[in-house]
Amino acid sequence: MRLLLQCARWPLPENDNAAIHALLAAKESSDAVTQMLDQFNGNAWGQIQMLRSILEQTDRAFHNFAGAVVQSGSDMAAQAQGFNDILMTIHSSAETLASATERLADLAEDIGARRTAPKREAIG
Repeated sequence: MRLLLQCARWPLPENDNAAIHALLAAKESSDAVTQMLDQFNGNAWGQIQMLRSILEQTDRAFHNFAGAVVQSGSDMAAQAQGFNDILMTIHSSAETLASATERLADLAEDIGARRTAPKREAIG
């Protein structure tokens, strides 16, 4: 670009139309490239801002997800503790029922053992 501007300052003969047209074409081309680069830079900053926004939204989504996972884990732990308590109660009740059943069986055996055949008395 600097070289083009330096060339534009050189005095050119008036009858050298080809050189003048070449310089004008080069300047127009340079201006077009400069405009595209400016537009690209503007678009690049816009894209960077959009990517930052997407990154922030993604970050918030991951934080919310992590919070939900932690809460879910806490809920599951509480629920598991509740199931554990229920199982302990059922186990205790089963032991009590087994003990009561054994006592009833022992009582039934004692009743059967005490019961003796009635003695018949002889008449006569």
